Amino acid sequence: MDRSMNIRRFQESDAAAVSELIRTTLQITNSRDYPPEIINALIERETPDHILQRASWTHFYVAEADSEIIGSGAIGPYWDRQDESSLFTIFVRPDCQGKGVGKAIVETLERDPFALRAKRIEIPASITGLPFYLKMGYSYKNGIAEPDEERLYRLEKSRKTIIRVMNTEDYDRVYALWMSCKNMGFNNLDDSRQGIEKYLKRNPSTCFVAEQDNAIVGVVLAGHDGRRGFIHHMAVAEDCRRQGIATDLLGQALAALKEEGINKTALLVFNRNEAGNAFWERQGFTVRDDVTYRNKELTEMIRIDT
Repeated sequence: MDRSMNIRRFQESDAAAVSELIRTTLQITNSRDYPPEIINALIERETPDHILQRASWTHFYVAEADSEIIGSGAIGPYWDRQDESSLFTIFVRPDCQGKGVGKAIVETLERDPFALRAKRIEIPASITGLPFYLKMGYSYKNGIAEPDEERLYRLEKSRKTIIRVMNTEDYDRVYALWMSCKNMGFNNLDDSRQGIEKYLKRNPSTCFVAEQDNAIVGVVLAGHDGRRGFIHHMAVAEDCRRQGIATDLLGQALAALKEEGINKTALLVFNRNEAGNAFWERQGFTVRDDVTYRNKELTEMIRIDT
């Protein structure tokens, strides 16, 4: 697909175009695998109002090229569960199929906060879409390789790493992780149990941990003062690096800050931390050479460098 394709969040003004996209795709593509009565019922259902209703409780995305919507997809909770999610409404305009649009949409959905917090992602796949989802790594739920009464295949994908909001009960495991990572700076007050509890109370929805098999393998603290965001103490266990965990943690933190109306965020990295600086550079965090960082202790503290 041409590089000009852009995947963005759905807006209410997209409802009519998404409805038309879905109806066209059902009529041209899915009609090869379903009888007219099923296709007609689905076409009748997929109204702009139906799209708006689904977008009200999911994170809905559209793929756009040359100012035209050529694909759609959504992700939301699986029956209101916090640790399971489901994909919905994945359609690609017939003349754009086979060009990587669907793959890009699914990859976007799998980076969404609903996906990152989930141990399992389910997709009710049509007969038409089944080969595509199997290629994307989804497998038959409970090993059942037959369509259900709705003539849909229930597919699922398990996630090794779960990203969730940090809570005060995580402190001991998080602190142990911090102490195991090189080139980080802490102190005995702000990073004590009391200090971190105070920070989490002030920033209850913007700090995250990554878990694998119930072990915390990554963490990021993020907060704001109502104007600017700030990121602290990003860390990933050494034997879990190069799995995309830091990128996922950062994505969650930035999305949470943006949700709270923050437009810009900053962080500090030791000059000696070459790997850390390389990571932040890749993530688009630029170095400011026109400012001088200064601080002042209001209370005497003991510095702890790893």
